[in-house]
Amino acid sequence: MSGDDPKDKPRDLAALKQRVLEQLPLDPSAEPAPKPESTNARYQQLKTQGGRLVSARRRRSLSQQRTLARLEQIGIDLNSHPPLPSEIAYLTPFLIRATLPHKKPKAEIRTWRRRYHTHEGIVTVTYEAGVADTADGKGRPIGLPYGVYARLILSWIVTEALTTGSPVLRIEPNLTSWIRDALDLIPSGGDTGTFTGVRDAMTRLLNCKIKLRLNGKDAHFTVVPIEGATNFWDKALAADDDAALTAEEIRELDQNPLQLTVNGTFFQQILERSAPFLLRAHRELANTSNCLALDLYPFLTLKQYSLYIAKAKAPEIVSWDTLSEFLGHTYKRRDHFQEGVIAALEMVKKIYPGCNAEVVRGGILVRPGEPHVPLKDKSPKTALAAASKPTAALPAPDAAPRPVRGS
Repeated sequence: MSGDDPKDKPRDLAALKQRVLEQLPLDPSAEPAPKPESTNARYQQLKTQGGRLVSARRRRSLSQQRTLARLEQIGIDLNSHPPLPSEIAYLTPFLIRATLPHKKPKAEIRTWRRRYHTHEGIVTVTYEAGVADTADGKGRPIGLPYGVYARLILSWIVTEALTTGSPVLRIEPNLTSWIRDALDLIPSGGDTGTFTGVRDAMTRLLNCKIKLRLNGKDAHFTVVPIEGATNFWDKALAADDDAALTAEEIRELDQNPLQLTVNGTFFQQILERSAPFLLRAHRELANTSNCLALDLYPFLTLKQYSLYIAKAKAPEIVSWDTLSEFLGHTYKRRDHFQEGVIAALEMVKKIYPGCNAEVVRGGILVRPGEPHVPLKDKSPKTALAAASKPTAALPAPDAAPRPVRGS
């Protein structure tokens, strides 16, 4: 037998480790030096304002939950009855697949280019900012259209041209009623009011030239005011401090209402290839000020129906790169863009329960399905089947648009 006392043997490895540590000499100089405090700006912000940031995040979370609950209830109401023709809005595929900027671009940015793929090739859509006439003849640069107001106005232009069958559009009976009824906005004045926002968006749109290019062929789309029509975007026609126009201004608009005209190429696209969606769903998403949700909604209803009529048996994954190419986002980081799309898709699925889309590792997976506007209830003028087909050959470009006098 060994001469070692059994009581001195450690019972397990942990006990042995503890005994070894107890016998080691303590040398303070051998201890690692503490790491210096990080100078990262985000770290310092969390250290000094952590409590307030957490509270703000909780408030945003509660606000988002209330928004989702409201959209879900609206979605239930919308699907409880077939839509009337007046409850359907339209957009052309190139406006769905090549969206405007979400935020105001910098003044030096004069073009905005988006692209998407079809069976016939890559379609490139370029928005070119215009120049307004000035008294000195030098012209004044007008920025690119952007944001929610521009999207609402474009939807109204396409819907009005399709339902009336005319390229001439009238804003009537007066500006206040048009903002309230056609755009579903509360008329208000001031620097941040709807009058100012709509006037700015319309000025940018009317001075913007849209160029669509496919396989070396170009087509130009414009919306310009008819000569002699009242320039309602002029500041003289919208009181900065009042919520509505004066009686004299309303009478002036009634006698000579603003008229717009879309050029022949644009009007042909509207008649032949417009895709429908529910007007109220579009407006409610606009009320959230989330342009990503506003862009994803018509895209997904068109995409899943395109797979449906193509009799696709397998779903299709729309990659993050593809989404980034045509959505008008300004995210600099991919993870932030993905988070924005995930949040926007959650909103869309609340108000559009039939949306067969979900987030997967590579992007958004879309399954075949019916559009949000049931086929049996769609307007006879709707060309959803044509809108879901590959882009047709484009006609020759129209003449260059006439410059528009800005505000």
